Amino acid sequence: MKLKVFPKNIPELKEMKIVLENYHDLHYHENIYKNALQIITSISQVEAVFILGSIANGTADFFSDIDFYVMCIEEEDIKTIQDQILSKLNQIGPIIHIYQSNAKPNDLIIYFKPFIKFELVIDTNKNLSNNWKLGNSSKTLFDRNGLGKRTLQDAQKLNFNFLDHINEITNLAIELPSFCYIICGYLMRGEYVTSIDFISWIRRKMLRVSGFLLGIRDEGTRRAEERFRPELIDYYSNLLVSNFDEIWDKLHIILNWYSDWMVPFFNENNIKHAEKEVVLIRNIINILKIRHERLKEEA
Repeated sequence: MKLKVFPKNIPELKEMKIVLENYHDLHYHENIYKNALQIITSISQVEAVFILGSIANGTADFFSDIDFYVMCIEEEDIKTIQDQILSKLNQIGPIIHIYQSNAKPNDLIIYFKPFIKFELVIDTNKNLSNNWKLGNSSKTLFDRNGLGKRTLQDAQKLNFNFLDHINEITNLAIELPSFCYIICGYLMRGEYVTSIDFISWIRRKMLRVSGFLLGIRDEGTRRAEERFRPELIDYYSNLLVSNFDEIWDKLHIILNWYSDWMVPFFNENNIKHAEKEVVLIRNIINILKIRHERLKEEA
C-alpha cells in the first residue's frame, strides 16, 4: 500500500484550539472506532475486534491512540480484510495521512481529522493469543463465534518470562562498561553529537533491561513513572545531557546505575558481568577528562 497524504483534511489552528479547550472529550475517538467497527464487522472473515490501551482501560484523552485489533483465523485472510477496510476508509472519518508500521508491515497507522491516531492491527487468533499486549489491557468490541473470548483468555494467561530476554540482559552485563570507554574516544575526537546520541541510547537500554530484571515487560518509556521504581527514574533523568561539558560526568552516572543497582541483580541471577572493569574505566574517564580540558584550553 502506498503512503497517502490528504492536505485538505489537515485541521486549521482555530479548529484545534476549540478541540484542545476540552482535551478530555473523547467523542472524536468514539465516532472513529464506532464507524470502523460498523465497517469491519460486515467483513465475513473477521472473527473478533478488540480495542486496547488507554481507551480500553478508561484513562484516555484527546492525545490517546486508538489501538484497534482485528482478528481472523487464516493468514491469507489478513490482506483480504485490509483491502476491504481500505476501500471504505473514508467512511470511518476524514483521513489526514496513512502509512504502514515500520515494525509490522501488516499494521496500518492512520491519522483522522482532527489528528486522531488510529492503529489498525489485523492478525490471526493464533498470533493474538500469544500477544501479551492483548491480555494486558483490552476490551472486546465484537466476537462473532466466541473465539475472541477464548483468544483474549489465552493472552491474559501469558506471564513475563525472564529467559526470553536473557541474551539482552547478559550482553549488557558484559559490555556496558566498555560502552563508556568507547564514548571517551568519541569525546577525545570531538564527536560530541555522537557521544550524546550514544548516551541517549544507553539510558533507554538500561531502563529497558532494568525492567526485565524487575520482571516488567517492555513497553518502552510509556507510563515509566508508574511502572519503574523511583531510583530508576532518577538514574534515567540524571542521564539527560543538556550541554557537551556534562558528558564526562554522565559516564560516571551510567557506571553508578550499573554497579550500584544492576550488579546485585546480576549476582542474584548468576549472570556474568564486567564489574571488575568499572574501576579501570572510571580512572580512564578521569584521566581523559583532565586531558580533554587541557587540550580545549590550549586550543
